[in-house]
Amino acid sequence: MNKGLLIAIEGIDGSGKTTQVDLLKAWLEDKGLPVIKSEWYRTRTIYDLNMRLNLADEIDAKTAFIIVAAEFAARLEYVLKPAINQGYIILCEKYIYTPMAKDTARGVSPEFVKLLYKDAPVPDITFYLDAAVDTSLNRIQSTRKLQFWESGMDMLMDVKDGLKLYYDGKIEQTSMAKGFVAFQSRVVNEYCRLIDEYEMVVVNKHCDVNQQQDIIRTQVEWMIVNCES
Repeated sequence: MNKGLLIAIEGIDGSGKTTQVDLLKAWLEDKGLPVIKSEWYRTRTIYDLNMRLNLADEIDAKTAFIIVAAEFAARLEYVLKPAINQGYIILCEKYIYTPMAKDTARGVSPEFVKLLYKDAPVPDITFYLDAAVDTSLNRIQSTRKLQFWESGMDMLMDVKDGLKLYYDGKIEQTSMAKGFVAFQSRVVNEYCRLIDEYEMVVVNKHCDVNQQQDIIRTQVEWMIVNCES
């Protein structure tokens, strides 16, 4: 391929994005193709900055969203675009549709979120991993504790006080599980709105991990063949 591909894999927390991206990356590498995996919030410094500002009650929600968008814009300009021009296949574990779904679920206007990411290129293909919220919750709970943001705790309590309680281990996981179901259900509704608008390929939630990967590989292989022809 002379020019690379931009592939995004989207879905709610616990839907299996990391697993599918890692499987796809290994498969492409076995074919000898140049691949780069890009994760959301790649710059740890920006994540830590946002957390410190939230804990100090020195930032509002919109400003936090702008900081995240600025980090993405820098990564897009200095990492993703050059890699695509050099013929790499970029696998994005979450792309701009993540803030479009999550920030809007938090009450931010869709117009504001779209404005933040208006310069981002449309992926060559976007996969949406359909997943039941309860299934995603069980998957997360089987491997780790629920986290503050994915559980929508910021929508249920003051962010500063809530984060302090979270870090002190004073928010019960049962409460976070209820928050997770409520918040992620709203995120699903937002994704449903985006699927048609951005022509996402929906990967059926009733398929197992391997079947989902087969669906993804079939689509990606078709794209690679057509890019080479």
